[in-house]
Amino acid sequence: MVTALILINFLVILSFLVLIHELAHFLVARKAGVKVEEFGLGLPPRAKILLKDKLGTIYSLNWLPIGGFVRMSGEDEAEDIKSPSSPPADRLYAKSKRVRLAIIVAGTIANFLVGVILFGGLYTYTGIPEPLGYVKVDEVIADTPAMTAGLQAGDKIIAADDTKFPTADAFTDFVGKNRGRKIILTIERHATNRQLEVYVRSETETPPGQGPTGIFVTDTQIVKHPWWQMPFRGMAEGIKISLNFIVGVVVGLGNALRNLLFAGTVPKDIAGPVGIGYQAVKHDLITPGLFSVKNLLFTAIISLNLAIINLLPFPALDGGRALLVILEKLTSRRLRPQLEHWLNLASLGLLLTLFLLISANDIGVIVNDSSVRDWLKAIFGR
Repeated sequence: MVTALILINFLVILSFLVLIHELAHFLVARKAGVKVEEFGLGLPPRAKILLKDKLGTIYSLNWLPIGGFVRMSGEDEAEDIKSPSSPPADRLYAKSKRVRLAIIVAGTIANFLVGVILFGGLYTYTGIPEPLGYVKVDEVIADTPAMTAGLQAGDKIIAADDTKFPTADAFTDFVGKNRGRKIILTIERHATNRQLEVYVRSETETPPGQGPTGIFVTDTQIVKHPWWQMPFRGMAEGIKISLNFIVGVVVGLGNALRNLLFAGTVPKDIAGPVGIGYQAVKHDLITPGLFSVKNLLFTAIISLNLAIINLLPFPALDGGRALLVILEKLTSRRLRPQLEHWLNLASLGLLLTLFLLISANDIGVIVNDSSVRDWLKAIFGR
């Protein structure tokens, strides 16, 4: 029952973010005078027409309950110019390059803003992470080498084997390189230095969900400033973390796509909606409560991911359409409508193929998970 609620929450979050994306396209198109033929809740096939407004826009309910879509007049110029009449001013392709570009990138901007606002709100609520200037033990797990050695939460790590660490990542890297041997930790506790001998477990000795020594370390602290400062500081931190996140994802995507093109295999660290939902459930990234801190954090991360994916330079995506408008501006030449039409179809086919490959990879990962097999056996009694 709990798993079902979590999966429902995942679909609600994904649908909400897609609707926000499409709503941004809709609002900017309306503002620019482009006729919106249909705004759909869910994906086709159509189940029911809810209403039709005075500007001729159909609001529909569709059978696939995931997100939604916007259909604008003149999106496909090649199809539209088959009509013998001259193009009216309310069609997308008849608008200026600046207007078309604004409509195209509106959805991506909306998803980015959602991520920033959610991150900013969460930081305002929980506090602002600020650097400690040193590495501190945050938690010690029971029955681990760290507990046996006498480490305690709050201990300041001065050095390990005379090596000092400016960040928690540096300490983690050091520990990872010393698996299977003992290290001497110099710590500070209550303004007094002491040395402790800690065994670093090898990979085969380390239980799932634990580190080699059995401690969690941090190099930051959560600070709460005066209440009137928190919204401003929270939003500033939200912008910073969103930009850092985007840079990290773009670099990761670039490496993954390079491996895909040259190695011909789907990288293990790429997941589609199926894989994202599975990982979210497995690693407790989503909870049954829709507006929990975890769910809001997950929503912010997925929103930023959608912003990045939609800006990829594939003609079928917003990024590809924006690239064509920019090239048109730079060269003062517009791509032939028929060529653009076939380019969009080809890239759409490529994206669907990639989606199917990634989904197949996701399903393979799920099927090979022993906990999933046990769950299925419990349901079907085999």
